[in-house]
Amino acid sequence: MVASIRVVGGSLNLSITNTRNAKTVCSEKVSKVCVGFRGVVVDCAFSPNGQLLAVTSSQGNVYFLISTRLALTKSLDSAKILAPYKVPDLGDSNLEDYVTQSVCIFDPRFPFQEFATCVIYAGVVKTWRMSSFDRRDIEIQVRHNLKFKKMLNVVRYSPDGTLLAVGANDGIISCVNTENGQVSFVLDPSQQPPEFHSEAGVFHMAFTQSGEELAGSYSDGYIRIWQLPMIFNLKFLCRQVINTRVPPSKVDRLPLPTRLKNFLLHKHF
Repeated sequence: MVASIRVVGGSLNLSITNTRNAKTVCSEKVSKVCVGFRGVVVDCAFSPNGQLLAVTSSQGNVYFLISTRLALTKSLDSAKILAPYKVPDLGDSNLEDYVTQSVCIFDPRFPFQEFATCVIYAGVVKTWRMSSFDRRDIEIQVRHNLKFKKMLNVVRYSPDGTLLAVGANDGIISCVNTENGQVSFVLDPSQQPPEFHSEAGVFHMAFTQSGEELAGSYSDGYIRIWQLPMIFNLKFLCRQVINTRVPPSKVDRLPLPTRLKNFLLHKHF
C-alpha cells in the first residue's frame, strides 16, 4: 500500500492505494479523520504489519489511523506530550511555526507496538510503547526521552530494531541503543580524514539489510557510507556466517524452524 496526500478542492485529502492493482482502498479529508488537525502533513508512516498509519502535522500532532478504513485510534499532541524545547539554531524565527514539526517511525521488530517520534526543530526524540490499536483499550507510554538540543533532520531504525540513528543538522549521526535509550556511539564526519571530512548536515539515512553499514546523504552533495561497530553476539555472528554461504533464495530449503529462517532473512515478526 501507498499513502498519499493531495489537495482536492482546497482541502488536504489522504488516500491509501493498493500497489498491486492501483486501486484506491480508501480516501478521506485529513481534517475529517484527524480531529483538530492544523498546518500541513509532514510525514506518513505505516506500521510494519500495515494495519496502522501514523500521520504527523507541522503543528506537532501525531495521528494513528487504521489503514484499511482511515479511522482514528489515538493521537499525540506535541505541545503537551512531545515537549517542544526552544532551539538556539532558530534565532529570531517564529518558533510557533517550526518548533513542533514532528515525524514518527515504527520499530521493525514489532507489528505496531513500538515507535519513535522526533520533534525536528526542538531536537527531541522519544520512543513509545503502544498496548493496542483498539480505541477502547489503547494506551501509549513513553519508554525513553532523548534531548539533543539541536536541529534534527532524520531518524531511522536499524533492520533489527536494536539501534535508532538520529541525524542532525551539524552532520553528526547519534546511534541510540533502543533497549536502554543511551547513545552507543556517534558518526561524526568532521573527525574523519581530509578526503571524508565534512561539517555538512545529514538529511537522509539508510541501513543495509544486515545492519552492518549506514549510508547518509549530506548537504554538501556527498553520500557517506559508514561501517558500524561489530556486535559480538553469538546469535548475530552465526547468522552472518550462514548468510555468507546460503543466498536468501535458498534459506527456505534449510531444515530449520520457521522462526530461525525468518531470523536469517531479517524478518522480525
